[in-house]
Amino acid sequence: MKVIISENQSDKIKDKILNLIKKQGWDGASKILGISKLKIMKMIDYDINDTPLFGLFPLLVEEISKGDVGNSGEITGNYKECEIVIDWYDDDDYGVYWACPIKDEDKEPLTVVTFAFPNFNKGDVYVDNGHCYIDDTYNNMSDYNMSDYNVKTIKYDIPTHFNDYDELRDWFHNEYLPKTHKIILKQGEEILKQLKEKDLI
Repeated sequence: MKVIISENQSDKIKDKILNLIKKQGWDGASKILGISKLKIMKMIDYDINDTPLFGLFPLLVEEISKGDVGNSGEITGNYKECEIVIDWYDDDDYGVYWACPIKDEDKEPLTVVTFAFPNFNKGDVYVDNGHCYIDDTYNNMSDYNMSDYNVKTIKYDIPTHFNDYDELRDWFHNEYLPKTHKIILKQGEEILKQLKEKDLI
């Protein structure tokens, strides 16, 4: 059955949501309504151009999060076998890190930690590995960094503007996530190969 909402009813819904945001804040309104902040923005016709893309990207990661946002404001999302972390350095600055396990037949998976920040001002993403580790047991972690291997940083172009929230979400799910994931796995396989060649693992 199709439900038709009049313009007057739609305005009343928007007003109620706006009042809820005023009383509870964006986080509270999102929890009460059981929907993401981006979906709320779309429901109240919040102009996508009123918030920099830098500010909207963490909300995309929050949508794929399996849990609540931590006390530090750190947001952890999940894509396939990887964790994506938004790590706030300051109120207006954050990093985007991926932690992905690379399967190995002989050992525990090698987890690669990679920086993949979308710079919407410049229109690019640098997929730059930072370090990797093998965690055999809680107290025995083998840690490796760029002095142990050499893997190429990959850059690819991204849009600098989106017309609406659906276009932004579509780019995130169908371009940023799969493309970055593919690059990281390829880098991880190369890192694993180099570490084995040097008998480091």
